[in-house]
Amino acid sequence: MPRDTELYYFEDPDGYPVPLPASGIILSQQIAQSLGVQPGDTVELSSYATKGKEHSVVLRGVITMYVGSGMYMSLEQMERLTGEAGTYTGVILNSSDNIKGIFQGFGNVASVYSNTDLIEMYSEFLGMMIASISVMVLLGGLLGFAILFNTTSVSISERMREFSSLRVLGFSQQEVFTLVVRENLIALFPGLWAGIPLGRAMAAAIADTLASSELFYLPVLIPLSSYLYTAILVLLFWAVAMAAVWFRVRRVNFLEALSVRLT
Repeated sequence: MPRDTELYYFEDPDGYPVPLPASGIILSQQIAQSLGVQPGDTVELSSYATKGKEHSVVLRGVITMYVGSGMYMSLEQMERLTGEAGTYTGVILNSSDNIKGIFQGFGNVASVYSNTDLIEMYSEFLGMMIASISVMVLLGGLLGFAILFNTTSVSISERMREFSSLRVLGFSQQEVFTLVVRENLIALFPGLWAGIPLGRAMAAAIADTLASSELFYLPVLIPLSSYLYTAILVLLFWAVAMAAVWFRVRRVNFLEALSVRLT
């Protein structure tokens, strides 16, 4: 494309602008990672436009593209490599008119895309991803509830004599339940701290999987508020499990259990 293009704006992964070089190429982050190259490396190019002839070009920069991937060079350099002038594979237009319907009727136009189409496609993809992650979070919460409730119930059953002795010594049901809650808290907070880096690693793995397809690129930018919401959600599921345990404790007759053990 022309070096003075106004409809394309390139940024590196750090957010700094990347100008289109007079010589050399710039690559999207996905392609650069798949090729294992970085700025300053030499890349061999060969395509039908160069009639199969290989050309060595220098990678001048790596850019961030959130939708799609590509390689860019100046139009002047492309014409030098191909030996042909005025060869175009696409046109970018800035128009408020409905030109999509007009160009779709042309026989030599393969496809027409608008920013609206890309935004709708990207929004649909993100909507599906958010729905999938929401289901995973819900199932994870239900699984955590089941694990907490079952393990705590088993612990109460195995220590029935101990809790019954505490009841004989004057401990109330609330105090016995408080002991159970404290034991669960000892396991909860280390698990919560360990889950934060594991969750970030999982998010990075999902982003890398999407980047390998060269269709989408999602940077792993997790704000501090997301960690806070996650902790609150975990505590909410834990509180629901402890509420169920409380009803379990209230139904247990510790004194009867102690008398059975004594006889």
